[in-house]
Amino acid sequence: MIGLILGAAALGSSFYGAEKSMQIDSRTKKRYAKAFAMEQEAHRLVEAKKQAADDAMKKLSNRKRSILITSMQNFVAVYSKNRRKYLPVIRRTFLNMPAIQRSLR
Repeated sequence: MIGLILGAAALGSSFYGAEKSMQIDSRTKKRYAKAFAMEQEAHRLVEAKKQAADDAMKKLSNRKRSILITSMQNFVAVYSKNRRKYLPVIRRTFLNMPAIQRSLR
């Protein structure tokens, strides 16, 4: 009889231990699921920020390119018009500089 009681107590203890282990396992799985969800959200946010930065860089690049093209066209037009007019003056001024005259000797 005592053996039966001790056996039942041991069996009850093992069931209690198994139940406790299952509860811990369940809580661990919930924590892992929460951590996995947070990791996925972090990856999504990083990709969104990366895409936003890429889009901003493309927009800036296009803006700079258009400014450069427009400015370059204006510069070439003005330079072409004034080159004929001012090139002789620039050459005379440049060649009359003392440092240039010394290096030409």
